Amino acid sequence: MKRGLLIAVLVLCWKQVLAQTLYVPADGYTSIQSAINDANDGDIIIVAEGTYRENINFLGKAVTVRSADPNDPNVVAVTIINGNEPDDPNYGSTVIFNSGEDINSVLSGFTITGGTGSWLPIAWRYNGRFWNRCGGAVLCYNMSAPTISKNVFINNSAGQGGGIYIYGDPVDPNDPSNPPIHISPAITDNIFIDNSAIKEHGFVPPDSNYPANDHGDGGAIVGFQGCDAIITGNLIQSNHAASYGGGIHLRQWSNGLIENNHIISNYSSLGGGIHITYNSSPTVRNNTIERNTAGYFGGGGIYAYAWSNPTIEQNVITGNDSVNGAGIAVYFSSEPVIRNNLIFKNKNGAGIRVRGGSAPQIIHNTIAGNSAGASSGGIDCTENATPTIENNIITTNGDGYGIYVDDKSFPVMRYNNVWANEAGNYGPEMTDQTGINGNISVPAEFIDPDSNDYHLNYASECINAGDPNFTGEPPTDYDNDLRVMGDFIDIGADETWPVWNTTTGDKYTLIQQAINDANDGDRIVVTPGTYYENLTFNGNNVKLQSIDPNDWDIVEKTIIDGNNADTVVLFESGEDTNCILEGFTITNGQASTDYGGGVRIRNNSGPTIRNNLITSNTAKKGAGICLYHSFARVLNNRVVNNTSTEFGQGGGMMIIDCSEDTNAIIANNIILGNSTLYGGGIRIQNSTALIVNNVIAYNRASWKGKGIYANGHMVENCILWGHGGGADDDLYQCTASYSCTESNSPGAGNISADPCFINHGYWDDAGTPGTLDDDFFVYGDYHIRPSSPCIDAGDNNSVPASLNIDIDGEVRIFSSSVDIGADEFVTNPADINMDWIVDYLDIATLADEWLQSDSELQTDFYQDNFIDFADFAVFAQQWLWEGPCYK
Repeated sequence: MKRGLLIAVLVLCWKQVLAQTLYVPADGYTSIQSAINDANDGDIIIVAEGTYRENINFLGKAVTVRSADPNDPNVVAVTIINGNEPDDPNYGSTVIFNSGEDINSVLSGFTITGGTGSWLPIAWRYNGRFWNRCGGAVLCYNMSAPTISKNVFINNSAGQGGGIYIYGDPVDPNDPSNPPIHISPAITDNIFIDNSAIKEHGFVPPDSNYPANDHGDGGAIVGFQGCDAIITGNLIQSNHAASYGGGIHLRQWSNGLIENNHIISNYSSLGGGIHITYNSSPTVRNNTIERNTAGYFGGGGIYAYAWSNPTIEQNVITGNDSVNGAGIAVYFSSEPVIRNNLIFKNKNGAGIRVRGGSAPQIIHNTIAGNSAGASSGGIDCTENATPTIENNIITTNGDGYGIYVDDKSFPVMRYNNVWANEAGNYGPEMTDQTGINGNISVPAEFIDPDSNDYHLNYASECINAGDPNFTGEPPTDYDNDLRVMGDFIDIGADETWPVWNTTTGDKYTLIQQAINDANDGDRIVVTPGTYYENLTFNGNNVKLQSIDPNDWDIVEKTIIDGNNADTVVLFESGEDTNCILEGFTITNGQASTDYGGGVRIRNNSGPTIRNNLITSNTAKKGAGICLYHSFARVLNNRVVNNTSTEFGQGGGMMIIDCSEDTNAIIANNIILGNSTLYGGGIRIQNSTALIVNNVIAYNRASWKGKGIYANGHMVENCILWGHGGGADDDLYQCTASYSCTESNSPGAGNISADPCFINHGYWDDAGTPGTLDDDFFVYGDYHIRPSSPCIDAGDNNSVPASLNIDIDGEVRIFSSSVDIGADEFVTNPADINMDWIVDYLDIATLADEWLQSDSELQTDFYQDNFIDFADFAVFAQQWLWEGPCYK
């Protein structure tokens, strides 16, 4: 056994030693064929620049025939093999492989032209055996599977395969079936231009053994009968086929790979770019398939027919033209997988058409801006089509429906975004699916569709909106980015990175990565989802925000979860007010030190903490937020249901050593339902921070100061309520002015009447009402009603000019005086019935007063004592206005 192995190695080495390089014309070789005739396996034949009028045959030899430099397009352009003068007109292919050559037989670096094909008897499934004129430039048969790379094929023609024709094993020529052995030739990095597969080529078969049946298929390439060609990196442009596959035609159990090609401006009757038929199932991946045209029968970009199940993924399919499936057509019991493609701006037909009992999986695609034919611009389902349509964006397809379904077709549709299609999103036999099985209908929010950038913007509602049970197949999106970078898969071909630096354009999966890479002044935007991180800003003065900090629905869905490992967000490196944390839910922090479970700010740091929900955090001091020698601005937050542990202080917030000269400000916050030993809402120690216009309510302290525990401090324009009404409940060692306190605290401008919150109380996790104890959380709506005594009861002098908005972003001091609390009661003159929405109830009053004249009319918006179209114009500008209290 060892001796046999040694002999084999010696033979291999001997062959390598004997391998030669032959030069044409030189060394007595006046033609390429003469060098091939003289060559041995392993030899390299280098052909000098020039035009060689010959038709060559590799004779089964594992040799490389190449130009002087296949990587230099200038050399390739002038190293020409012209096959238009064959010795035998029956064999007019410029290059023939017909002796079982494999990938070690290499043709590389030539311009190949003038080929007219060769007669070959082809076994057609269901049709019998016919003479066909095959392989204008290159013909491969008898199980030949060479490597053909870095050539230019131009102006070749044949009945089948104007550029290249490859025929596998028919097994039984009279009854072809799937051969047990497939061949895999390599066709890589070539250019195919102006090659044709034509019916009327003018040649006559060599005998009458079989009838002639040139179908006119495969303008550039044909793979036929078990040909699993590897077709990669080619430019296939402006080729023509009379029938099938202007660019590529794969037929009869031909699979393989079509990847990284540019397939542009080809034409045929079916499958302008690619035609796949009769049990063929290649992978068609990462190609640009653009401006191809198919006739009436369809498939401008790709046509899959007759039990063919290709995988079509990660392609750009655009500008193709056909009335029957401008982008992709799927016919006759085919079941392809069509996923992660951009299918946009195709013309005169649907992005995808499915017919004839076909059941493709159409998943994770973006199908946009296609112009419809008679039915659909998006997806067309007719004649017993049963596709699965899932996680697609189908939008702004003109003329037709988003998804067209006839009365014989029954697609399964889940988790799609179907929006703004001209004839309607669904029809005519399919009812609106919006809100059913996860289907939505909202603007997709592409980055720049006018410039063909169909990536999702960070604000898109398609993010995290796909199937929550997605199992990870395929694992990547159109860009090969990981699928499911957020909580759930995104709808469409593009999976959006969850964290964006909008200043630099960089994108990240983790917030901390973005902070680490950022520069001062950068803006980092985080899409909705849950981020299990413990962040530190490291002195970077950046703005970190959710996609819309003013939308509390977004705030509640954009969660930084500390996973009970440490403080969730830490500022301790001198960050200033230009460092902003805005629009997040900050939760499950558990301080590893004593201070700050949700947010800890110390060491002369002074960031702006704004519009956040800070909830369910724990620490010994300052469970929600802790300011320790800080000049932070804590504005418009909801600090809710945090807990200080072990003789703790400051359930909601603790403020330590924040003196007046640091200008720390605590304003417009709702501090609610927090618990501790003392200082349930806020614990203030050795500080003179400005605490103004907050709601501090329903907090708990097992000792004193359920609202605020301080060492001599003044709060202004605050509501302190729901703490029991005892002398030390709302305020302990703390005074208030112009505030509303349940305990009737003394102080200038203070009131003790019910502040009239919209809604408040105690609920457990299941939503069951209860009482204030450790088992229940505090929720509710802490806007004030029109009857609230807090309206216009505050002190304007307590409100710095910088605090000119309230917790809802509405103007402070709406009327004569500022309101007490976090909410400024703001009305709209058009909201006549004061229900916080301008709607039909208000327009009814306008109608009742129409054309009346009086100085006391409610709808005299134009203030001319007469109700007419001037008032209606003012009213129309406010139509559907909603106040923050509207439910």
